Amino acid sequence: MKSHKATLCAVLSLAFSGVLAGNGEAAVFSFSFSDVSGAVSGTVSGLITLPDGDGTFPATSLTITSGPAALGYTYPVDAMVLFPEQVLNSFTVVGGEIDALLSTFGRQSAQNAVTLNFLNLGSLLTPINASIASSGVVDPTNSTLVYSPVASTVPESGSCFWLVAGLFSGGIVMRQRRRGAQRA
Repeated sequence: MKSHKATLCAVLSLAFSGVLAGNGEAAVFSFSFSDVSGAVSGTVSGLITLPDGDGTFPATSLTITSGPAALGYTYPVDAMVLFPEQVLNSFTVVGGEIDALLSTFGRQSAQNAVTLNFLNLGSLLTPINASIASSGVVDPTNSTLVYSPVASTVPESGSCFWLVAGLFSGGIVMRQRRRGAQRA
């Protein structure tokens, strides 16, 4: 009976530590686009986090790391928080690169918006409290939009949770074995 408990605990420990739960890594890509026809000159840059591997995924994070001061933002900007209404969020990764033609992103608030290759608007970032798309950094044809993979992958927060849970359950197994050895 004891050996079955130990085996069960070992299997659960492996599962919780992520060995059986998948790799759980995230791929990070940088992006940038420059003003072509908007009212504010400059370049907007940021980072996109996607599940690792090839396929079509929604971004789990999009952070605007820099942009023209005239837009009025304090960088970095978490686009998922500042622009709460998701319109489109789909990125296609092929061979470890984002396919710009197959990927589109759009989020907005009541008076602000950020888009990447979005329908007929292209890529844009509006100034704070400006509901007119052309009032910010605008590239309507995505001619300056560039995506680049960032060198390393980072573990997703869920993987970190399972790693800690696995280590915790492994510690419990070791503690029970020591107590059993002391009693014998």
